[in-house]
Amino acid sequence: MEKIVNFRDGMDLSSTDLKNIQSFAQESLDHIVADTVTTQRKYAGFASVMLSGLRMQVSAGRLYDAGRVFNMEAAIEHDFTAATPVQHRKICSLVAWSEVIETGETSREILIDVENQTTEAQTVMMETRRVARLSVRQGVESPDPVAPAIVEGQLEIARITLTTTGIESIAMVADNALPSTAAHGTRLAHLETFRRDAQAKVQGLSGDIAALTEGQANMVGVEQYGQVLDRLASVEAKTGVPDSAVSSFADFLLDESASDTGFAGYHAKVEEGIRFPEAASSTTALALKNPIDPGAKLSDGLLLPAYDRDLRFSTGAPTGEVKLNGYSYQTNELTRKTLVRYRLRHGILHPFSSRYAFLKSGRYDLLGAVFTKQGEVLQANAAARSALLRNHIFWRRHFHWVDKVEVPYWDTVTVDHTVPGTQVTETFLQANDMVLDALGLWFTKLAADGAVTVAICETEHGVARTDQVIAQTTLDRADLSVEKETIVPLPPTFLTGGKRYAILVMTAADHYLGTVQGSVYPQGTFFYVLDGQYQQGDGTKDIAFSLYGAKFRQSRAVIDLAEVQLADGIADIDILTQATEPGATELTFFVQIGGVWYPLSDSETTPLAQGNVLQNLLPLRVVMTGTPEVMPILKLAGSQLTVSRPDLSFSWISEERHLPGSGSDEIVARFELERFDEADHTLTPSLLTGAAYGTETAPDSVSDSVTDDGTIQRTAIWSLDAVVTDFRLKLTGTTSSAQRPFHVAVRRDHAL
Repeated sequence: MEKIVNFRDGMDLSSTDLKNIQSFAQESLDHIVADTVTTQRKYAGFASVMLSGLRMQVSAGRLYDAGRVFNMEAAIEHDFTAATPVQHRKICSLVAWSEVIETGETSREILIDVENQTTEAQTVMMETRRVARLSVRQGVESPDPVAPAIVEGQLEIARITLTTTGIESIAMVADNALPSTAAHGTRLAHLETFRRDAQAKVQGLSGDIAALTEGQANMVGVEQYGQVLDRLASVEAKTGVPDSAVSSFADFLLDESASDTGFAGYHAKVEEGIRFPEAASSTTALALKNPIDPGAKLSDGLLLPAYDRDLRFSTGAPTGEVKLNGYSYQTNELTRKTLVRYRLRHGILHPFSSRYAFLKSGRYDLLGAVFTKQGEVLQANAAARSALLRNHIFWRRHFHWVDKVEVPYWDTVTVDHTVPGTQVTETFLQANDMVLDALGLWFTKLAADGAVTVAICETEHGVARTDQVIAQTTLDRADLSVEKETIVPLPPTFLTGGKRYAILVMTAADHYLGTVQGSVYPQGTFFYVLDGQYQQGDGTKDIAFSLYGAKFRQSRAVIDLAEVQLADGIADIDILTQATEPGATELTFFVQIGGVWYPLSDSETTPLAQGNVLQNLLPLRVVMTGTPEVMPILKLAGSQLTVSRPDLSFSWISEERHLPGSGSDEIVARFELERFDEADHTLTPSLLTGAAYGTETAPDSVSDSVTDDGTIQRTAIWSLDAVVTDFRLKLTGTTSSAQRPFHVAVRRDHAL
């Protein structure tokens, strides 16, 4: 109670003191009801049932009004004989209202003369009660009756529909009923079930909608597109070649396959065109400027905006268990896919080639030309090459090139692992895009020792693919918990919405893993391995698990990276790393020049050439934009960041050209020069023949034509004194300034 009456030995006792004992208690109870139950007018009880065609019984109940409780102790009955409609139907309302009454009439001796102690008998009311009164209000008889109006201060308890024969129906007015704590508990249990099943689907809808919009823009029939480009390449290769030619060749110079980079004097760069090589360059790895940047999260070499771990899905606590070493012991061979690669090239050296679209023709080594680091050799099988061609997304603007892969993980670069022990698997359907941060598992019993390896992998036909693992970790025995959830931290892992994944649990120890009944999570399937093969899915149980995702604190994060520098100025930036940009997200790099941050983005100019002055040092930052559920993932570890400045000259030499038959004494070569300006540039073709191709011959004639887009088509003709069967082409180019490069987009030649 909030107040109590103090009594002391030997003190007199007044009626006021006794009244206060009751009033203080009543006030406290009223406050409890008002603060924790309701201040609205509600009812509890008053269950109304039909006893006969014309009689209704109402059970005892309570009326809650302004935080006070009014009671009706006994059931009552009501007869509707007088209210029965004559011709149509009628609706009556059972209503309640509150009343405070005095009752308990009793004869008591009352002291009327204190000095003489004289008393007299008086009749007094000994109780004050809060009473709930009930009555029935009648509506108007009508073919389509309505309920009667409710008077202010009254609460409708039930609605009774009458016909000419009596009571047709009785309906309690549920909206006016006071929910009990037990009812709240049941409702909360249902809500928790709904939350568990629907939360993963509801969260991140903004990201999914944005991803759908972005995805529609990128949808291309890649196979058909590649076939068209291949046919077009064949047609273009024959353009300008006379029927009398004994041999012809065309190269769009998208890779080095037709260039002899090892030939003496070779000094050029073939990167979607013949370009000026670097006069100076510096290669480092991307790194945080501040390793403890509070706005960044660096885990396993992966950079993301700061986030908190957030429960996205849970099957709930286990109700059963499986003995892990009760299944077949084997050597589990796992192949972990890696985060796809991402490349950004920006700067003076990268005006785009008009033939860049032919990268999709399938004729060129896309992996080697775009996604291979310096000194690295990547080999991809036919399936991987086809997948890369299909998933490769790229765009080219003058001074700004971007290449990325549509899927988050690829098997072009993989890591193999061998894990001995038994294996159980649980598949699950990921409802929406998310960045997985941790997995929750329940162990009901643990052996004295024995590590557990947990992995997330992709599935095929609903079964785990152990050669498509995307996340993996191993927990020592000391990291495992009994009778409470074990949190399994994972590297930040992107899960694609609408895709099915599998959880692999492997151990050689006698551990018991918690399970739930199969009906709890019907979207998943429990598998175990017997004799090296997955057995038919067990629909009676599922592994009890939880998925914890990254809840990003901001939808836009600015993270400063270590600055880049190059003596005498930076003209070009080339970033080759691992990254994924889900459809709802964006990854943008910025450089600072003169105190202003400029994005490395698609435009007709580049900030690197601002004021025709190259910067020796550039502060660098990355801006990640997304949603609270999904953000880009950028890997710093193993990345390659190259800053460079082009040379003022190049010398390019082709691979050998072998002519059929007896050869030819007339060679014609055509070159398409883009962004070429006679005032600043030169390009000199020559022919290499003879022993070790040591004889260099200038063309007998050189002519130029200009296309509508300003491209220079330079034709060189050699009329030789003797027939040759083999030759090479050589191009020598110069520019007046490192800030004014040009490139050769196409090389064609034929022999007559």
